[in-house]
Amino acid sequence: MPDIVSLDLTSWSPHQSADVQQTAIRTLESGGVLVLPRLAFALCETETRFLSPQWSDHRAKNISLEGSSLKGAQGAAQDLAALAAMIARFAASAAELVSGLFPRYAPYVKAARTSFRPNPPSAGRCHGARTMHCCTSMPFRLARIAANGSCVFSAT
Repeated sequence: MPDIVSLDLTSWSPHQSADVQQTAIRTLESGGVLVLPRLAFALCETETRFLSPQWSDHRAKNISLEGSSLKGAQGAAQDLAALAAMIARFAASAAELVSGLFPRYAPYVKAARTSFRPNPPSAGRCHGARTMHCCTSMPFRLARIAANGSCVFSAT
C-alpha cells in the first residue's frame, strides 16, 4: 500500500521548508499520495453557478480547457468565457502550488488539459461530487481537487 502523507497547507502559494519539500518529493517519487485536506479552491460568487450540470453538454463527464479551447460545455458565449476563466484560474493556482511545493521540478512544468466535472457522481461511484483536475507533464500530476476543498497529489 502506498504511503499517504497529509500536509496542512491552506495556500496555493506555499513557501515550505526544505524538509517539507523533500518529504513531498520522496512521497510522490516512491508512489505515495499527498493529501492537502485544508487547501480549498475558492469560487467567486459569480462562479458558484457553474456547480450545476446545466453547463455540461452531456457528451462527456468533464468540461475541459486546453489552451484557450473549452470542450464539453454549453451556454451563452459570455458564460462560457467566464467558465473558461474559472478553469484557467484553477490551472494557474495548481501550477503555482506545484512550483512552490516542488521547486526543483518548476522548470519542467508544462501546462496541459485542465478539466472540471460539474456533474454529481453516477450511482455506484465513490469519489467526490464535483471535481477539477489539472495535469502537468511532470513525474506526477495534480490529480483531484474536490469542491469540499480537499486536494490530492498522486504519482502517475
